[in-house]
Amino acid sequence: MLKIKTIIKNIIYILILYLNKISAKDIINILISQPDIGENQFLENYNILINQYLSNNGLLDFQINFSYCNPDSNDGISLKNLYKSKNSPFVVDEDYARQFNCTLRELKSSNFDLMVVDDRFFYSDNSYVDNTILQSQFSYKKITDYFYGIKVSHEDSNHHDKYIFEDGQLVVDNEKILYGLPYELDFDVLYYHINATSVKDVLSLKVKDIPSDNNNNGVNPRELVSIGLMDNDEILSFFSEFLRYQYDNHPNEKDPMSYNFLSEDKSLYDSFRNYLKRCMGENIDQTLSTTIEKAYTSFVYGEKLLFKGKASYFKNLKENLNIAVQINALPENKSVITEKFLIINGKSSKPKDVLTRIAIQLTSREMQQYRAQQFGSIPTFDFKNPSQDSNAYAQANPEMAELLQTLNPIRIRNIFKRREYSASFLESRLVIPMALKQTLVDPSNTIVLKTITNTIDTWNRAYDKKIEFTPIMIIFFILNIVTIIVPIFLFIVIYKVYRNRKHPYIKAMSPKLTNLTILGIISRILYPYFFGFINTRFLCRISAVFNFFVNNLVYIPLFAIIFRIYYIFTNVSKFSYGIKLNDRKLITYIIIALTASFCFYYGLSYLDDFNIATTGSLYPDRLMTCLYSFDKHLLFSNIYTLLLVSFYYYN
Repeated sequence: MLKIKTIIKNIIYILILYLNKISAKDIINILISQPDIGENQFLENYNILINQYLSNNGLLDFQINFSYCNPDSNDGISLKNLYKSKNSPFVVDEDYARQFNCTLRELKSSNFDLMVVDDRFFYSDNSYVDNTILQSQFSYKKITDYFYGIKVSHEDSNHHDKYIFEDGQLVVDNEKILYGLPYELDFDVLYYHINATSVKDVLSLKVKDIPSDNNNNGVNPRELVSIGLMDNDEILSFFSEFLRYQYDNHPNEKDPMSYNFLSEDKSLYDSFRNYLKRCMGENIDQTLSTTIEKAYTSFVYGEKLLFKGKASYFKNLKENLNIAVQINALPENKSVITEKFLIINGKSSKPKDVLTRIAIQLTSREMQQYRAQQFGSIPTFDFKNPSQDSNAYAQANPEMAELLQTLNPIRIRNIFKRREYSASFLESRLVIPMALKQTLVDPSNTIVLKTITNTIDTWNRAYDKKIEFTPIMIIFFILNIVTIIVPIFLFIVIYKVYRNRKHPYIKAMSPKLTNLTILGIISRILYPYFFGFINTRFLCRISAVFNFFVNNLVYIPLFAIIFRIYYIFTNVSKFSYGIKLNDRKLITYIIIALTASFCFYYGLSYLDDFNIATTGSLYPDRLMTCLYSFDKHLLFSNIYTLLLVSFYYYN
């Protein structure tokens, strides 16, 4: 009887589990960023409307749950304190470090299956050179290590603008991989009240036309532009738009020389300060302490006639019955764009094919049209080449479509990137806005010149101090002089050995082997200077292999000399001189041994990673170095040397 009851209970339990499995929906967690404006109830509405659309259209058997990242209050503090402890002249944006690490931490966990990230995060480590300080502070090597490559058909992706779609691809090991599906687009515009058409082009003012006294006497404070420049992303965007409009598309990533004025021309920042005063008021401190929310509300309540903000705000402004607002492009339609991508978290426990299917549905043309209708987001369609998708959006949003057709996009990740060795966008974003604000507040402070000098180039002097000849530096110079003199002396020795090659004492050791050993010693002395030419990962790898080769160039001929002398002084040479002590044969064996050891160690080097690294803006000098596991290669070298000594000893 007891067994029957147990069996019945088990059957009921299994039935309940089965029914729950049928009725319950798996939850797909998606991380999104908080909106700049109207955060209250946004997340709740977003979840309801997206799930409602998916359910009504029978697209998913899953429940979608969007949520924000919750930063740790301690994030960013250690990085800020590190810069202080090293007496770095640069200051980091603690808030950005905190938000970045929050997103990265979630990317390294399985809490979120999908993430909507902007191009600033997506391209955060877009430098050929690894910043070891940031990698250590944020505990990562490459952002792409946590992304999952997405495979999508042409049919599911042909509605995206091809340039935005290409931006979702990152190069890993010389291969382009699609990591981010275009989710939505945004860009900067100027809003104005309908009765303020006379001042809607105020940002088109050229700096050369600003009077030298630059006062705003006679200008109605309401006619000044409202911008949330307290936000460091906003000031970086505004400065980038200022550069491209005022200085004829400079800097241009195709012309490295066009970046020079950023780090050399102080008048550039004086002009930007005057431009801000003219457009936003004389009080720079107040201008730089205005939040986006404050700038928005000042415009809505009529305190300001003009407001520079995101195009995605237009829907809320247009639906506000208390105001009549129009939208205008920035000067010459040059605007910083914000591309948002939907990425798959590689750490997610959900099946990747399921997540790929969901990602495709959330970035589909229909879903993008729906989000545009409900939230005012901007689809990633190609508006410069009209299609059925872009035409459908244009019919519902004619003002926005007109701006998109003439948009001259600025990709901010390229503004401060002279070449592949420049700082990553993450590092530039951490230090440049802070330096820019310091210089704007205090005209005598040139920290922004030093900051940009440091971030856009390597091998620079990002400060104004004169070189001080400290005792350590004097010793360093003396050692360098000795390092130069010793090889010269050794070359003289090589010449002397060759000239006296028939002398019996030298002949016993073999002049050729002796000179080969001395050549190895010279190479060993000069080897450290080779580091000055290392600027690729390949050369970094070759440096480790060459280091091993140079050691062999010393050891192998030296052991051959010992081998030769041993046979001579044990009288074995008279029996086997032609076999064992023939120079030509010994040198042939040495060349074979050197070639074999080089090839062997080159193959062995692929067991390790080789990178070009820098400490970045932690110090005034931005220097590159070859980075690899030195201890591992030292162990390989020591084992090899031990085997070599053992071989000669027992033979």
